[in-house]
Amino acid sequence: MDVSMQIEPNLHNPPFADAPTVAFRDASQGDALRVARKIGGSWQISGVDGPSDTRSGVSLAFDSSAGLTVAYFQGFDTGAPAIREPLKLARELPSDVTDTRPPDFDSQVIDKDFVAAESVSMASGLLGPALIAYADRKSRTVHAWVNELSGEPPRIEVVAGGNVTNGPRHPSAAGNPHQNLFVAYLDNGQVVLARRSTLTSEWTSQPVATGDGWPSLEFGKDGTAHLAYGTGKLMYARSATPA
Repeated sequence: MDVSMQIEPNLHNPPFADAPTVAFRDASQGDALRVARKIGGSWQISGVDGPSDTRSGVSLAFDSSAGLTVAYFQGFDTGAPAIREPLKLARELPSDVTDTRPPDFDSQVIDKDFVAAESVSMASGLLGPALIAYADRKSRTVHAWVNELSGEPPRIEVVAGGNVTNGPRHPSAAGNPHQNLFVAYLDNGQVVLARRSTLTSEWTSQPVATGDGWPSLEFGKDGTAHLAYGTGKLMYARSATPA
């Protein structure tokens, strides 16, 4: 996915309130990563990172302080059998709240050994932990980068192990109002929902629907899970009780 959009959540900051913000690959600049934000009647464009031979995988979210963050892959074809495609995280640099100029970003590698990048999804609206789910198109493994902001280093975890035929891919990361972490993904014709234990940090998965289309997971303010996915038709499901 080469485009990701969120709406500015800081409703008490008039220049940016409800402003649409889009992260995208700019094909005219060698698929460099950029962010566009609409302020008033015009769009502002910020450069986030340079050109990349890896074109898939962009996910934008706002952190707990309404700062922009972008998760993405960046890889270069050097002729090697496998292109190294590290997962990177870019954060908006702090600025004065009245400064309406395009923001600057600082980017760092958060999984340097990753190859065969397929897709990435960053949970939005979390007040504490940060969650990025991403998939390996060859081993069909879904990973999670988790930063619990507890003083401990971020962790890279396996949400669902590889199944090289039809298994785990296309993750969608989300968190509920209690800051519990979830990932929806596809596995062999099933839409599966994984939940991370707050005690053991282990992921437990459960099939929730039959489908083969890219899932999208979000939680309402009351904790209800909302899931969209494909079966050849667009499908929608919601949890019977809040998570």
